Amino acid sequence: MGTAQRVVSGGWLFSSVIVVEDSAPIRKVLTDSYAALGLDWDPATAGAANDLVPGLDVAAVEQALLETYAGHATLETASFSSLGA
Repeated sequence: MGTAQRVVSGGWLFSSVIVVEDSAPIRKVLTDSYAALGLDWDPATAGAANDLVPGLDVAAVEQALLETYAGHATLETASFSSLGA
């Protein structure tokens, strides 16, 4: 899981990314990026969840996340097209 944080006057954003399947492309981008920056980096530190749990897919991770969040807050369904409208 990768995380990022941004803080500005009057606002704070914390975001997370979970790579579930197909770790090779993200590992390649990170390997090339670190090399271009001249920084040491171990490609074994990046991967996907299904590298550790073979057969795990996006639907299963989505369901687990929704169940976990539902234990802490009331969830509402929204479409992306209605966000920010």
